[in-house]
Amino acid sequence: MKHNAPLVIFDWDGTLVDSIGIISQTLVDSATTLGASLTLNSAKQVIGLGLPQAAQALFPKQSLGFHQQFVAQYKALFVGTACEPMPFPGAMALLQELHVQGFGLAIATGKARFGLDRALRVSGLQDFFTSTRCADETKSKPHPLMIYEILAEMNHSQQPVFMVGDTTHDLFLAHNAGVTAVAITTGAHSKQQLQLANPHCLCENLDQVARFIHRSV
Repeated sequence: MKHNAPLVIFDWDGTLVDSIGIISQTLVDSATTLGASLTLNSAKQVIGLGLPQAAQALFPKQSLGFHQQFVAQYKALFVGTACEPMPFPGAMALLQELHVQGFGLAIATGKARFGLDRALRVSGLQDFFTSTRCADETKSKPHPLMIYEILAEMNHSQQPVFMVGDTTHDLFLAHNAGVTAVAITTGAHSKQQLQLANPHCLCENLDQVARFIHRSV
């Protein structure tokens, strides 16, 4: 059966969950452990990419071996954190509202599958999403394959489709897949950066995201 209701695809970190601080610090700590220098601002720029792509972007002159060590170090440090970052205020209510209204809901994230499954379980949001895609099981953002796979899994046959995210990686993913790009300023990239990626809507919080989606369907 085809799914013809509007579909909203969310990024995870910085969009639904207040996790940018811990992710960027863990990236910095991973670099420090390997004797490399990394600022928090530089770390924020790669959030949303898969970890191998993030390592390559942060340390383009380093070897593949270094990149692999960096990824392994990050995973070890992040899994060892004391607590999982929690959803932003209003995230649960928004997902409940959209679900009751018949919207399809999905996630497209730079997280690995293990990390997303843990985050979904701890946050209590796992039951809202029909489809999820992670960067370690498909192409990393901004390649559109992640969205194409979600549409195929959900047998979604028509617009509207919204991609909601806090980084330019999310917005370019949306543009590349031909869906509506919705930016939110709660995460890794600044308002100015998001504006340069030409989103269809720029929102300051999830309430504004909800209003834009409802106006558009």
